[in-house]
Amino acid sequence: MNRRMSYWPFILLLGFFFFLLNFPERWTLKIREFTAFLFSTHTSTISNSTFELEQLNVENRILKNQIKELKEILLEEKQIEKQWERLCAISPKNEQPFWKEFLKRRANYLSQLIGLRLKFVPAKIIFRDPSYWNSIIWVNVGEKDNRELNAKIISVNSPVIASGCLVGMVEYVGEKHAKVRLITDSGLVPSVRSVRGDDSDKHLCDEIDKLMKQLEERIGLIGEKDPLIKKGLQILKELKEDFGNQGKSYYLAKGEVMGTGNPLWKKSGFSLKGVGFNYDFEDKEGPSRILRTGEPLDPSSSLPPMPLIQVGDLLVTTGLDGVFPPDLPVARVKKINPLQEGGCSYDLEAESMVKDLDDIQIVFILPSYSFNKLF
Repeated sequence: MNRRMSYWPFILLLGFFFFLLNFPERWTLKIREFTAFLFSTHTSTISNSTFELEQLNVENRILKNQIKELKEILLEEKQIEKQWERLCAISPKNEQPFWKEFLKRRANYLSQLIGLRLKFVPAKIIFRDPSYWNSIIWVNVGEKDNRELNAKIISVNSPVIASGCLVGMVEYVGEKHAKVRLITDSGLVPSVRSVRGDDSDKHLCDEIDKLMKQLEERIGLIGEKDPLIKKGLQILKELKEDFGNQGKSYYLAKGEVMGTGNPLWKKSGFSLKGVGFNYDFEDKEGPSRILRTGEPLDPSSSLPPMPLIQVGDLLVTTGLDGVFPPDLPVARVKKINPLQEGGCSYDLEAESMVKDLDDIQIVFILPSYSFNKLF
């Protein structure tokens, strides 16, 4: 009896398969259709949900990038407004002859710079070769944009700025893209001079403004409970007031800056190398000065003796290279090499005024300065 009972599962299984084999075809098709519908609906729901989620993520990233680009453009426009306010504040009246001419010259250079910046073309960085990270970037504007603007803005030797400071020069212009050589490349050598005093401090005030804005945004996120951030804001405000009232500016040693030319495996960051800084010859900014002491060679000069170059000095373009407009901020001096025995100039290290040069996504292209001088 037990032996017979052990065959029943097999008999039932064979009967089930026989039943399936003899199942009416129209019923089989309906069951298959219903099963396929259930699985396809479930799969489609998962697939559509995943696709929609990915699409939302992509749209979110695009919107964030667009917001960042708009912020950069608004910041550039705000800086132009600040320069206009500085231009309006320049008053050469009731000044000594030297300072009267000095202020007129500053106003002239500033008005030229504002004129160039009002014609800026924003450009997005589309490619940056890791092998030439500190040398070359490619941007998404070219001759097509010139035709649409009906103006020759993007051209060879057009200055390229970010945060109001020099970051490079256009080297090649294609139909829809352009190649920019960065100031951190050893092949780009702008002529610069050191600035100390009020003009240098104004740019420092701009940097303090940016830091204060970041702190205020931070307070907006975490509330006003953090006393350390509030205290930091107060200190920055006091520093800004002090730096904003330093009086006169002095334009001193002239020289050249370039990229450090470090190999790929040695990150150079924003460092620049400065060479040939001296004040051997009189120019419109002042008399020639003794290299080591900074005393004017002309004993009748009303200008006080001062070091030709100091750590913290602002380096701005001179316009002498014929490529970049005068008084465009480039870098700050961070180290001065000891003067060699018999040396006739100082060498130094400087840091680009654009602190996020590795991460910038938007730059602004100005019309060629040499073109504007000719026409």
